[in-house]
Amino acid sequence: MHAASSWELEPLDVRRRERFTRIIQGMQTAQQKRVLGALASGRPFRMPLPLRILSRLPGIRDIPARIVAFGVRRVRLEHPEERPAA
Repeated sequence: MHAASSWELEPLDVRRRERFTRIIQGMQTAQQKRVLGALASGRPFRMPLPLRILSRLPGIRDIPARIVAFGVRRVRLEHPEERPAA
């Protein structure tokens, strides 16, 4: 059993995080299906042209990884003691 943390998420924070998590997971699923479909059919897999171009540009090529790591929109959590009184 764990002690209740003062950093537990509010229901609104959970909904916000869940929505963006589903977006990222949907994009990952679509890409995985594309890659596995190409492998199963025996044809070679090629990244789409926009991704091939982006992968050659330093600074910009890191953006997709940052989106997967941090999400489409960061949800900033506040410590309960730091929230303004309602």
